Amino acid sequence: MVSRAPAKQQRWCAAAATLFLLTTARAQEPPAAPPPTDVPAPPANDTPSPPPDALEAPGPPSTAPNTPPTPAPYPNPAPYPSAAPYPSTAPYPSTAPYPYATPYPTPAPGTAMPPGQPYGAPSSTPGQPAPGLVEPPTPETAWPSAPEPEFRRHRFTAQTESVFSADEGPFYNHLLGGRYAYSTTRATNLGVYAGYANLKGTGERVHSVLFLGQFEYQLFFGDFERVIVPLRVGIGYLVANGPMVRFATGAYFVINDELQAGMDLIAPSYWSASNDTVLSMSLSAEVSYLF
Repeated sequence: MVSRAPAKQQRWCAAAATLFLLTTARAQEPPAAPPPTDVPAPPANDTPSPPPDALEAPGPPSTAPNTPPTPAPYPNPAPYPSAAPYPSTAPYPSTAPYPYATPYPTPAPGTAMPPGQPYGAPSSTPGQPAPGLVEPPTPETAWPSAPEPEFRRHRFTAQTESVFSADEGPFYNHLLGGRYAYSTTRATNLGVYAGYANLKGTGERVHSVLFLGQFEYQLFFGDFERVIVPLRVGIGYLVANGPMVRFATGAYFVINDELQAGMDLIAPSYWSASNDTVLSMSLSAEVSYLF
């Protein structure tokens, strides 16, 4: 009887050798290539690529930071032509510094200035300014103006008047009367006059009464307006004789706020007598009371 053990061992050996050969052959095969991917085409470059001989082998990777290339320096522009120099003028003369521009020296701490001494003035005399410093002038006080006189609207005047002939037949008349005036403004007033008239008659003196309505405008003169020049015109009637017209101007003086005194120096008057017109000139003295 033939033993089958050796034949079975041979089959196992042959199977093991075949498995080893297959495993070795699979290990020697190259790995499978990855599937192709779409690679973007490089940008077109007009610069021709260097020949393969000029290519150098890549060196080790550089550890320096990636810095941009330094641009080429900008060419310097042509120099601008310089203009002709401006003609220099003479230097302005320097003026002396204003005295107030110099600051006062600061006094030492803890020192007290004497009374009347400007602050910081280095003067040892109390009350005297430091040398070289100018004290500002003392402001002048305004000149006191005269008080405005109180405005009084009512005026009563007592008058005596001498009348002289000026054209024909010498005669003399005399008037004695009073006038009341109401001041519409400080310079204008309206008034009425009533007075006794002693007149020359045909053979003896006659008596009559004169009534006048007057308008007056006053001009003031002097620093305190103490002198007054009146311009007066009056129209009236002489009883038992006829109408008359009187013009007058003169000078008046203000005694105080209530009293005035003056004279009519130029006073032509026109009288109507016996169907004739007589011209006369007058001089009068007056005293007025204002209230």
